[in-house]
Amino acid sequence: MDSEAEATGAGVSRSEGELMVFLLREQLREEDGVRLEHLDDDGLGLVFASGPVPPGMSATAAWLDAALAGHRLGEPESALALIHDVAVEERLLAAAAIRWRANQLVIAWVGDVRGHLLRGDQPLAHTREHTLGRALGVVPGAGGAAERVVVRILGGPDHRAEVERWSTEPGDRLLLCAPHLHDFRPPASYLRDALDFTRPWPGRLLIHSPGASG
Repeated sequence: MDSEAEATGAGVSRSEGELMVFLLREQLREEDGVRLEHLDDDGLGLVFASGPVPPGMSATAAWLDAALAGHRLGEPESALALIHDVAVEERLLAAAAIRWRANQLVIAWVGDVRGHLLRGDQPLAHTREHTLGRALGVVPGAGGAAERVVVRILGGPDHRAEVERWSTEPGDRLLLCAPHLHDFRPPASYLRDALDFTRPWPGRLLIHSPGASG
């Protein structure tokens, strides 16, 4: 079932007793899951994962909550490694993990979940999924089957995370998109629609920078 949460963090798994003070909007399907924590240094820690749900297994949100039970979100790479260790031979997941303080966003990702850093409605930076096309040096947006073949995935043999550090300002936003939403299209072809939460379009999560005021 699709879900949507605004401003309070409702519908997002979190450690018991934690108060989330941030702006958040999300629309997810059963193959998508989110874990978010308010870190001790007033930053945000988050994992966003997406992948097929095998028959007879719980939705990704419930699975992710169980996989991370008893663990605090540390560095993004460590969070993804932990998920991989649990996912082996159970699930194949693409995922991104972040640690966001006031002026720096660290993002690690594996697979074909996409992250877009936005200032206003203008994109500043993007992740790029781990596909055969990228490994072969195919120009993004050129089309062809190689751009859709994912070569790194949590739970699979190659689960190396890629990490970037982006400088941010108050009011910046991060849009995370599941592969079933972006469908390997160029960001310019869907970003405007993905930021419009008046329309139902599951597979996206919008986070405002720590300390943002609306």
